[in-house]
Amino acid sequence: MTAEDYVCCAPVSDLREAPAADSALQSQLLFGETVEVLGQTGDWVQVRSRRDAYEGHVPRKSLSGSTGTATHRVSARLALVYSEPDFTCPVTLTLSLGSDLRITETRQSTRPRSPAIEMGRLQDGRGWIPMQHVSPVDALASSPSDMARRFLGTPYLYGGRSALGIDCSALVQLSWFMAGRSLPRDTRDQITSDQLETLPPCSLADIPKEALILIPGHVLISTGGGQAIHADGISFSVVDETIEAALSKRGVAAETLTIRMPRQT
Repeated sequence: MTAEDYVCCAPVSDLREAPAADSALQSQLLFGETVEVLGQTGDWVQVRSRRDAYEGHVPRKSLSGSTGTATHRVSARLALVYSEPDFTCPVTLTLSLGSDLRITETRQSTRPRSPAIEMGRLQDGRGWIPMQHVSPVDALASSPSDMARRFLGTPYLYGGRSALGIDCSALVQLSWFMAGRSLPRDTRDQITSDQLETLPPCSLADIPKEALILIPGHVLISTGGGQAIHADGISFSVVDETIEAALSKRGVAAETLTIRMPRQT
């Protein structure tokens, strides 16, 4: 493969540390994400994500040539793609929130005794998606924590970055990405990055909504009033709970928190 850009054509593709299926899961690519090819080993390709510069190895079959600039992004937690603009037809893909699409036409799907549903055709011919589950790529979410709320109940997956399984730092990264801000992928970088500023200490109830609440190896996103949403590796699910409860089950004192917020642009 050449060094030109490719896109992820799988609903989700595991980004692994080494070119082997049993290698450690580092992160994941979502459908439509663009990557730079760095090298190839057999059926594995080493890539760098254009979205967050994360590097790893993915199966060659999960990449395809670019189909052009994305026009829309999945904004529902999960969205189904159908073989025809008809919701009774077979499902061809299940896509996660944050997946990029190029939609070339729309059509009303009408069935007897059913309301009309606007469906969009994917440029690569993979099928049709309900337009109510996507947003134009320039339509940004107003609240990252509200985006995080869409993931409630999603299984915790270390290295996961989709609505099928997600970890704490990916939940924060993806929620803020949908609001137009690109944050680092890992907690170790979220706590040091110049893209964020550290806020003064305050009571748990006064932590601002949308702020990142960082403790060693974990991050939560504040929803205000002493509550937070996080991908919890203890309950193995994305949960909404008090910050106090999240700290207590980890044996962490409130005084050790680092509170950060993306800098104003």
